[in-house]
Order: sequence, then C-alpha cells, then structure tokens
Amino acid sequence: MYYRNQDAEEEIKRRLSEGRVIISEHAENRMYQRRVSRSDITKCLRNGGVVSSSFDQEYQEWTYKQTYKITGDEEVSVVVALPDSCDDDIVVTVY
Repeated sequence: MYYRNQDAEEEIKRRLSEGRVIISEHAENRMYQRRVSRSDITKCLRNGGVVSSSFDQEYQEWTYKQTYKITGDEEVSVVVALPDSCDDDIVVTVY
C-alpha cells in the first residue's frame, strides 16, 4: 500500500509506539559501520520527517526515507518499509 508522506509518518509513529519495528540484518550491519544507535533510529522515526518514498521492485513494497538532525550538523536517515503482508515497520537501512 502506498502512503503519502504525512500518512507514512503517522503510520510509522503508530507502529513505533506499539513496539512493532523490526531492524533488518542489513540495517544492523549499517548501524555498526556508521555508528548509529537504536536510540538514534527511534529519535528519527519518532521526530523525523519523511523526505522521499520509492517502490522496491525486489520486495514489491513501498519504502520511506525519514531524516532527523540528531545534534548540530549530525543527521541520521532511516529507510523504512511498510509491508502489506504484516503490520510491522521494517528498518531497511540506516545512514
């Protein structure tokens, strides 16, 4: 299902508040490489804004990129999938 950016933000926040966020193995690896914490991801999903969306052909689902300024000029971006097949957010990658 496609969400407009504002609707995607609301859906992501709803799922986050219900504890329904899954961090993919790929995202876990990127977190380690880029020194991004779970707290940074939570802050981004809770307070950040969706800046873009795209359709992932391989997984046949929409993904949404959220960005949040952590401190000063430090910014974190999180790409989230909102699959139709389950009611969880899946953090796809982090940078």
